[in-house]
Amino acid sequence: MEKRISQVDLSVADITMLLDVLVYDGKIERFIAQVDDDWDDEDMDTESDWVYKAVRDKKAEVAWQDCPCGVCPVADFCTENGPVNPAGCAYYSKWLDF
Repeated sequence: MEKRISQVDLSVADITMLLDVLVYDGKIERFIAQVDDDWDDEDMDTESDWVYKAVRDKKAEVAWQDCPCGVCPVADFCTENGPVNPAGCAYYSKWLDF
């Protein structure tokens, strides 16, 4: 509520369901929480025994690495209406024609 992520009150069950959807969609991974030696078993809560981690989209990563803009020496000067621009870029056009 402090971060104003949601306009409605969400219960732990609601948030768990949202996290499950993200797991099923492959956006995050769920792991069992690792407990330290000094952790008391009474501190464990069945709703919070899981930790979540975002999953990197390998397809997007490869696509950006292959894009000529990612390695272009004049990319800093490339603007929509400038002398160096995507519309006139031979490398970009060739990449889009794959």
